[in-house]
Amino acid sequence: GNEVRIVVSSVADNQGKYPALVVAFTAEFAQKEEKPSEYPEIPDPPVTEPNTDGTLVNPDAPQEQFGFVDFSVAVGVGEKKLVYLIRTINEATLTISDKDAYVVYKEKIYTPANGVIQIPMKSEGSFAPLELEIGNSGTSAKTFEVVFCFAEGTRENPGELKIGNNKIYCAAGNDQGTFYTFEATKAGKLTLTVMSITPGSVLLNISISDMQQIPTVVELEEGGTAVSIDLPADVVAEIIFSTKDPNKEWKIPEAGIIINVSFA
Repeated sequence: GNEVRIVVSSVADNQGKYPALVVAFTAEFAQKEEKPSEYPEIPDPPVTEPNTDGTLVNPDAPQEQFGFVDFSVAVGVGEKKLVYLIRTINEATLTISDKDAYVVYKEKIYTPANGVIQIPMKSEGSFAPLELEIGNSGTSAKTFEVVFCFAEGTRENPGELKIGNNKIYCAAGNDQGTFYTFEATKAGKLTLTVMSITPGSVLLNISISDMQQIPTVVELEEGGTAVSIDLPADVVAEIIFSTKDPNKEWKIPEAGIIINVSFA
């Protein structure tokens, strides 16, 4: 326990002397009752694993996954597993290749077609989790592998620029940009030249990064038609195309673009 010390002293008189002092006191100690916290600590749920009878330990504990990243989930016989996808961006297609799997998403049940489930998903904002349930209709506990596929032009699945003219499509409302790469097999200068763009009030921005540990990034100047960057050998550069409306900053218009690529 803790030790409490009490010090008693007298006060000096007019002659600077400290008279003798007799003090009588009673000490009482009462233990303060601690009130339970308004927000009790919630322990982490135990690991969800199949039991020998095909059921799961703690089957009701939800599984949280960050972003559209591949993961696995264990599901007992005749059970469903609640999954939250947190901090998602852009769009992806959820895929499970197993005839015994099914998914409940947005109040709709998805079952395998030719042994495969595919569900298009779109982020509802980085702080709004997507909720789904993955079920097992088989006769034994299973671990399902969940894989996400991405459309070409996303950061996860960029297109590839080739020497010469390349057709680029930027979708309306795409605030992430349209992603491409260019592989430099030798050192040289990469130049992108805008040959044409969909007529209308569309401004184009092109950002190129050499993706080094300390990256060099160049951008197309507003109203410009070409942008260049020096690349070392054996580097894959990342190129992002994005559009905006000069009259409405919040609007992201679609655009079809022809880009000429040269490297020397």
